[in-house]
Amino acid sequence: MTSLLMLVLLIVAALAVDIGNAYVHKRERQKDSDHATLAGAGIGGSNLPAPGAGTSCSPTTEHLAYTKVGTTDQAAVDVAAHLTRQLGRTITASELTNCKVGEDGELFYGTPKVVSGKWSLTYNKNQLSLVTPPDEVDFGFAGIIGYDSTNVAGISTVEIRTPKMETLPYFALDSCSYGAQTLQQPSNGLASKELLYLKDQTNAATVSTVTPASYAVAVTPTTQLTITGNNFTNVTHVGFFEPGASGPGPAPTEVAVQAAWKTATSITIPAASLPASLFTTNAYFFIRVKIGTNWSAATFGNGNNERMTPNIIVGAPTLNCGQGSTTGNFGTLRLANSHVSGEPDQIAYNVADGLESTLAPHPNPNAPFDCNSTNSKVWPTEGTNCVQSKPGGMDAGPAWKGFVAGVGGSPAVPGLLTDVSAGTGCATNGQPATTTIRGVTINNDNLTCFFTNDTVAVGDVSSRTYAGGAVISSKIYDSPRFVSVPVFGRAFVGAEYLKVIGFRSGFITDQPNSATKLTGVTTSTNGLTTQNNGPNVDLLSVQIIFLNEAALPPPPVKAGTIAYTGIGVKVPLLVN
Repeated sequence: MTSLLMLVLLIVAALAVDIGNAYVHKRERQKDSDHATLAGAGIGGSNLPAPGAGTSCSPTTEHLAYTKVGTTDQAAVDVAAHLTRQLGRTITASELTNCKVGEDGELFYGTPKVVSGKWSLTYNKNQLSLVTPPDEVDFGFAGIIGYDSTNVAGISTVEIRTPKMETLPYFALDSCSYGAQTLQQPSNGLASKELLYLKDQTNAATVSTVTPASYAVAVTPTTQLTITGNNFTNVTHVGFFEPGASGPGPAPTEVAVQAAWKTATSITIPAASLPASLFTTNAYFFIRVKIGTNWSAATFGNGNNERMTPNIIVGAPTLNCGQGSTTGNFGTLRLANSHVSGEPDQIAYNVADGLESTLAPHPNPNAPFDCNSTNSKVWPTEGTNCVQSKPGGMDAGPAWKGFVAGVGGSPAVPGLLTDVSAGTGCATNGQPATTTIRGVTINNDNLTCFFTNDTVAVGDVSSRTYAGGAVISSKIYDSPRFVSVPVFGRAFVGAEYLKVIGFRSGFITDQPNSATKLTGVTTSTNGLTTQNNGPNVDLLSVQIIFLNEAALPPPPVKAGTIAYTGIGVKVPLLVN
């Protein structure tokens, strides 16, 4: 009995001492592996994604075929140098890339695992994995039961990702994505030109303004329409041009101009002579005038001063790029939200609470900008990189809900700008930390309050060509006025899908380009313009300053991360 118990005690001793000793060695080797793999990813993930696919390791009794890391890749050089310091013996990049996993360790781009006793690899250029050289652990008591030693190794995987930003359901075009922009009504983004009937016709007349800019939906309009411009003497007709959905819209509804209505610089159409058929539903119409057989130009002005011909809004006003950029409009994305029903409230919810799924840059952000099946993800999936826009911009009523009033749903959420909690206010030079708009208290941060340099101006950090370092405090990321929007390479045409080519950070404020930390103040509404619409409120304009990313500090990972696709700040994370 004593002999039998002694054998049991020795086995227990082997478990307690030898396996415990092996576990300690394994834990130390895993720590070495974690640190070495992070070092291999480079500072800020600079060694990833993989510079190339490398050569292939043929299958053996130990592993299946896989693509190995290049011996001269910086990741291999850095991992070898780190392991040499940690292990106290020379480890070379060649050893870690020689297809001998169990013998002297191995580096992978991707995630390694053991399948049916063999190493296997799923290639991923954004991941670096390490199986460390084995560490032999000698046994003492375990020798009694036939075990003299064991090998232990660490296995680690680092992946580069990018911070998830709170994104608005709007978009900017690449050429209209720096500096001050305005979401407003009426729509005068030049993308609309491509959707007009006879968009390239011109004549001697120029239409400058129309008054009023909007009408209520009604069977019979009750307000006359006044059009101002130049060279109206020979005008015979006024045309109401409705944009098409995926191409040029229909022929315009025409009104014959009577001599008593016009002068050389103005035309006034009595309410009774306006086409009642145009005022029966929400829509917008661009105004052009005819001389002979040609209509006046769809745009006027040149370069950055080019604008669409004026339009009138029927029903709920819409928000678009107010700057009239040379390429297109600043519009709204068509992104559903399961918390509420109906597109207006879905858009409002996306503004107030953020997008339900994440957006990400397309892996191939270059032209052509329309989507194809390769690497494209559509809503609603995480990392959506291929989306549609909402023709005509966004209703101003839902904009009021999303930015200020809040929106019902499950759960109900307050407006984006109503976060006035302690610590988020950044308003200097005697400006209060909050302001009231239509009876609602909202955050009143100003952009220059976050500047870390007293001489830098708003116009500097919002310039496409800014090349200085970060001059904005990381506290800006806590402000509800700090927003992000996806960027597209060209204007949308109708219901087509386009690739997200990147993101642009912006700040909601009306500060001028000349404002600095020492001089910056805002108006009482700080970039928001509203009007009453019966019992409701419409948000008519939102002024946003788009920032150059070089002026911003690295974003925090407070909202999580999304897959890195070639654009954005790299965040190396241990995922295994």
